[in-house]
Amino acid sequence: MPAPRIFPRKLEICFHTMLVFYLVVLQWDALREMSKKHRDFLPLRGAIDLTDTQWKDFRNGLPTLAVGMVVFVTLSRLARAFLNSKLHMVFYALCGIGFVGFVHGAYAVFPLSFGLIFFTASHLFKHVPYGKVFLWILAIFLLYVPDSNSGWYKIELPFYPDLFRTYQGLYRWHVGWNITTLKTLSFGLDLIEAHKKTGGIPHKPCKECIGPAEGECYTVRVNTPRAVGEYSLINFFAYVFYIPLYIAGPITTFNGFVSHAEKPQKTYSTRYILFYVWRFLVVFMMLEVGLRYVYVWALAKSPLVRRILTPIEFAMIGFWLLNALWLKFAVIWRFFRLASLCDGVEVLENMARCVNDNYTIAGFWRNWHRSFNKWLVRYMYIPMGGAKTQAFNVFPIFLFVAFWHDLELNLLKWGLLMAVFIIPETFLTSYFSSPATAWLRAKPYYRYIKAVAGTVNITILMTANLIGFGVGSHTHNLLESVSSLWWVMGLGFVEFFSATCIMIEVREWEAEQEERVKVS
Repeated sequence: MPAPRIFPRKLEICFHTMLVFYLVVLQWDALREMSKKHRDFLPLRGAIDLTDTQWKDFRNGLPTLAVGMVVFVTLSRLARAFLNSKLHMVFYALCGIGFVGFVHGAYAVFPLSFGLIFFTASHLFKHVPYGKVFLWILAIFLLYVPDSNSGWYKIELPFYPDLFRTYQGLYRWHVGWNITTLKTLSFGLDLIEAHKKTGGIPHKPCKECIGPAEGECYTVRVNTPRAVGEYSLINFFAYVFYIPLYIAGPITTFNGFVSHAEKPQKTYSTRYILFYVWRFLVVFMMLEVGLRYVYVWALAKSPLVRRILTPIEFAMIGFWLLNALWLKFAVIWRFFRLASLCDGVEVLENMARCVNDNYTIAGFWRNWHRSFNKWLVRYMYIPMGGAKTQAFNVFPIFLFVAFWHDLELNLLKWGLLMAVFIIPETFLTSYFSSPATAWLRAKPYYRYIKAVAGTVNITILMTANLIGFGVGSHTHNLLESVSSLWWVMGLGFVEFFSATCIMIEVREWEAEQEERVKVS
């Protein structure tokens, strides 16, 4: 039951909404003026901020990618219509290998060779008592070696010294190897489960599914082991180098991919997919238009500008930088997920909620790179004891996530911060959800206690994510500048508090809708 209301809830939420909207517009106008003022000192080329290399490369290659995905999906649907499932997997494998050769040039030999090594090791270790441990060690080794050697991009063969320099390809192979490593691990760990018949098969459809038929729930598909004979080299290459999900994901398990290749997804209708195209275009245009007026990436990366910014300008850049990152990843992941759904392969939406619609650390990570979160839960969190050992398993999980992203000190700091702060949050959430605190949850002021806690969480998330993925080593300068003015911190607290009150109201409304669906 919701807590009693101190005064009409609608009036309160209207007040919080207007306050947040006013502060956001104020920040936007200030950032526009800041961008105009410092434009001559920023590393800009043209009228749009393309300082972020990842976004610039994706944006420039988007027309080619779009045409390529349309051609691939069309051919794949024709192959599915006229070929049996085994030949369709051969089609996937051949197209994937060809695509890897096209985008990586001569360097394609590395992901193909590493893939063969892992495939062989997976079959060798499937009978070994600690086979999963050996596969994890091999995966971490294969993740570390190319990254520490910059993908061997200066290698020269004695008999053909110009081979790699002449055929460099379009995309550095070791950058995408992080995603590929997760897939190779999924294949090996799923193979061991299939061999030992230890895969969990949930009998109830997951909450993400929209009225699936029996046995077609996404959670059932990704967790149900396939026949041992299906863990073949052809299926391995088809899964690991599947074109729509090769560059950036989202991530699915080997079990889930083979299931969808054999029997296309029915969770999402054509109408939903058409609406999803619209959602992709909306976030793309939001980022495209925004970067023409606010040069947030250039402002964050310019050493000269950072020296002259005021504390409140620092704080605004930090906030909007995280929003730009969210939009960038939302565009990239939605594009590739759209291609996958059109081909009948269901994968999770990576950005399940807006970056500004999270007030718990655990909730944030369940909704940011959601497919990776599900992967971590399946292959790390549950095998290490799940909720029973959460106080210990969060440290290796977040350290692996940091190591997986890149070998940088900033990311290791980020991983440790996330692990340290998620433990007390989990404990407090469990305590305040227990029967012992039912009396407090019934009080009208309980939602404001939650809002204060949510405000603290948002501050922690912003700080940690700026350290790991934003301005990196310069974050401490930002914090020192902001903390030197208490009124800046107070204004930020008020904004986050009002935003959290709105989020709590949204969560309560969502809970009411779920209850109505259950009753009906």
